[in-house]
Formats: sequence, C-alpha cells, structure tokens
Amino acid sequence: MDAEVTAGWIGLVGASVGAAGALLGGWFQQRWQAKTAREERHEGYSRQSGETALDAFVQMQQAIYAYVRDHPHEDGGDHKAEVLDKTAGFAHVARSQIMLITRASKLRERLDEVLQVLIGFTAAAPAEGQTVERVRNSWILQASQEGMDVLSAFMRDEPIPKRSETFIEQMTVFATVLDDAS
Repeated sequence: MDAEVTAGWIGLVGASVGAAGALLGGWFQQRWQAKTAREERHEGYSRQSGETALDAFVQMQQAIYAYVRDHPHEDGGDHKAEVLDKTAGFAHVARSQIMLITRASKLRERLDEVLQVLIGFTAAAPAEGQTVERVRNSWILQASQEGMDVLSAFMRDEPIPKRSETFIEQMTVFATVLDDAS
C-alpha cells in the first residue's frame, strides 16, 4: 500500500474512534445528568414532605398550648373533641407526608413509632394529684416534640437522635397497654 493510502486509513480509523468516543461520552453524560436530576427531584420531594410533617407536629403542639391557655382552670374530664380532632388531623397529615420521604427507612420507622405513641395518649394514666387532661396534654406535647427532633435532624442532614428518656417511657407504657388489651 502507498503511504498516502495508509495515512488515509489511519485518519479514517482515528476519526471513527473519536466519533464513537464522543457519542459514548455524550450518552454517559446524558444518563448521569438524568440520574442526578431524578435524585434532586426526590430530594426536593423528601424535603417538602419533611417540612410539611414538621409543620404538622408544630401545629399539634400549638393546638395543645392554645387549649391549655384557653382552659387554664379545667381540672377534670377528657379533652375537648375539638382539640382531639385537631391533634388527630395533624397526626394524619404528618403520617401521610412521612410516607413520601424517600431513602429514609430508619426515619420513617422512627416517626411511625412517634405517631403510634402520639395517638396512644389514651394509655397515659395520671399519677396522684394529676388530672387526666393534664397528663394527656403532656403526653401529646412530649411525643410531638420527639417527632420534631427527629424530623429536624433529618432536615439538617444530621444523624437521627437517640430516643429521649421520656419517649422511651411513653413507648413502654403504650406497649404495656397494648399487651393488656390483647
């Protein structure tokens, strides 16, 4: 073969390899960008769901504080239906939003515990000199604070905090009541 023909073939092969490399590189880059965009979208959904759930816990506490503020001298009886309905509504919102948080199974498990204990406030029994209402308010406030602490750590990209001593006590009481009921 002539040197000119050989040089032409080398150029053609080189151009073909270069074009194939460029196409392959473009394909990999497109896949990587699509994956990154999907991850960012999921992170955005998770953050938005976390913020909504955190807001539900805050509103739950505000409902209890408002009830206590508006009824400071009521020493007996059960919660008013209105505050219970509000608390249950906020717990429902929190639960539905928590289920939408992606790639956080431990967070969802922990918040599910919080919500189970939270709605299990009927397990709270007053000690000597305490009213049922005051104990239940305290129960709801402490469980919702646990949820706020866990969600806040998630939102700050920090590890999930350990269970508080108060929450562990609530879990124990709740489990005992469930065992007694079955």
